[in-house]
Amino acid sequence: MEKNHYQKFHAKIMRIRKVDTANTCRKALQTLKGPSRCSVMHVLVIAGLFPPDMGGGSTRAFNVVKGLVSLGHRVTVVSAFPHYPTGNIPKEYRRKLISVEFVGGFRFFRVLVPSLASRGLARRLVLFLCFCFSCFFALPFVGCVDVVFAANPNVFSVYCALVYGFFKGCSVVQNVDDLWPEELYNLGMLKSRVVRRLAGFVSGFAYRVSAAIKSLENA
Repeated sequence: MEKNHYQKFHAKIMRIRKVDTANTCRKALQTLKGPSRCSVMHVLVIAGLFPPDMGGGSTRAFNVVKGLVSLGHRVTVVSAFPHYPTGNIPKEYRRKLISVEFVGGFRFFRVLVPSLASRGLARRLVLFLCFCFSCFFALPFVGCVDVVFAANPNVFSVYCALVYGFFKGCSVVQNVDDLWPEELYNLGMLKSRVVRRLAGFVSGFAYRVSAAIKSLENA
């Protein structure tokens, strides 16, 4: 049953071919806004992890931003204070709710998360949920947006992006690095049948409501 559930979600996501992120955003815009706004976009990237945070998700989010900026697009990033994986937040971010920076040709909002090491499911959920709340500190300041790119954390960032998309009147493009919740099943993090069903519903809804999905690989 779990194998069939995995294959179902895998097939659904992998029907969308791997494409350049900018082209993915353009397709989403053409669907909802028409082609006239697709030459130069203002892309809002929601990324709970972003350099100097370690890990593949952080690196991939940064590469997406670099690629969009190199194509001439305007990019704004909303991310958490640097914390991954040790939970040590640099001194310059402490006692702040939000920080605004301009780095490498893009605008950068850093928002509050607790100083917790990313170990174990419970602590990770606390970090994810805190970012899902604090990311809206930047909502009044990001300005007009053409598309929201939900980079990470998986699934959670989509719900943040949906709120931004609602208020900014734009579409949401989801990034999928790992297939959730199946990846959590494989790691043995979700054992309760009730929790698995809830996780499946939350993840499935996130996949369905995104205007486009950018996968890491074709298969």
